[in-house]
Amino acid sequence: MRKVLLAAASAVALTSGGASALTLDFTDGVFGTSNPAAFGVAGFQTISETAGGVTFSLTATNNLVGTTRWLNSAGSLSNGLQLGGGGGSVVAFDLVVDTDVTLDSYALTDVFGFLGTPDFDILDGATLLSEDNALSPRGASGLSFDNGPIALTAGTTYSFDINNTGSAVQTFLASIDFSLTEPPRPTPGAVPLPAGLPLLLAGLGAFAWMRRRQAG
Repeated sequence: MRKVLLAAASAVALTSGGASALTLDFTDGVFGTSNPAAFGVAGFQTISETAGGVTFSLTATNNLVGTTRWLNSAGSLSNGLQLGGGGGSVVAFDLVVDTDVTLDSYALTDVFGFLGTPDFDILDGATLLSEDNALSPRGASGLSFDNGPIALTAGTTYSFDINNTGSAVQTFLASIDFSLTEPPRPTPGAVPLPAGLPLLLAGLGAFAWMRRRQAG
């Protein structure tokens, strides 16, 4: 009985194993070793971060001061990725990954100057993939993406648009949990019959006929 239970448990483990969860951490104060230490310097537009063997490239396309650069994370990179803006402004960045991944959830570290309800959308070109993802309250984790999980294809540019409906809203993205997108499994086709099977069946039939004839 014990052997049967162990075999069943092994079968479940083999069939239920999925992609392991990975984390893109924005509180490590690094944002990729190739980036300058002075985060927020004019002209500093792209952040590259590698997690789980996947490289994420984030390029600022708009922010509070109207230029394509990132805001300084309140003097400390450990606060996370700062997403700020004045009332009604839209802060945006583009995201490109070098491997197919699925975005599962995200976490926030802090928010200040909070007078509204900041949120963000994810778009693939003009196609809205995920809408009104909350950027508050502070310290929230395990937040699900609207219409998520969100599958991203390697080499495709996705836009993250942060909508600030309050005044001087500043919020910090702590991390994104993701998993590697598993390739589709091939559909099993029909198993071909061995080439000699018809001959074998014919031989068995002839043998059975001879037995009946001898018995008669």
